[in-house]
Amino acid sequence: MKAIKESVTIAQHEESAFNIVGIEAKDWSINNIACSGDGNFVITGMTSKLYSHITVVNRKGEEKRQDKISNMGKFFAWRYCCPLSKFNVITACKSDIGIYDVRDGAYSKKNICDVITRWSSDQYVSCVTTDPVKNYIIVGTDSREVFVFTDKMKYSYMFTLPDVIDAPHDISVHRGTLLVCGNLCDRAYAVTMEESES
Repeated sequence: MKAIKESVTIAQHEESAFNIVGIEAKDWSINNIACSGDGNFVITGMTSKLYSHITVVNRKGEEKRQDKISNMGKFFAWRYCCPLSKFNVITACKSDIGIYDVRDGAYSKKNICDVITRWSSDQYVSCVTTDPVKNYIIVGTDSREVFVFTDKMKYSYMFTLPDVIDAPHDISVHRGTLLVCGNLCDRAYAVTMEESES
């Protein structure tokens, strides 16, 4: 594993914002947002201790659909999302990953514990992204372990982040390199994704 430190400049510009009535009025949280390939926004978050939501809104902030999903757990679980294809987004929550269709709300999920023997009962998802070139779903956890699945949610491999990163808070792929924001640090890292030795 190799972490690369690099300077990045982000241009300043003004953006517009909108409130989503279906979330704001219910006092639900928002913890992730993604743009689907059809131009809609997918917003995920928590509704209560036992439920999370997936909300689809158009560019005007108008709700198109909203689904509440059971977290099947005893503690608060955040739901994360990222685009997968024109009409599908990946969502991840606690120990589940799933594919959500923005058109009709169809949702297929997989419990990571069922396919990865080394996933501990107290481990949970902390972020998710995709590698559109390799068709991978990449799942960050509350540890330094990162799990890689195919775009059909079939487990592929795992790797461990370098020691300088305690756990990923957010991840993204850029030109085949995993960009990682650490959970307890003020830095972002570029990490080469290589399968860990067993």
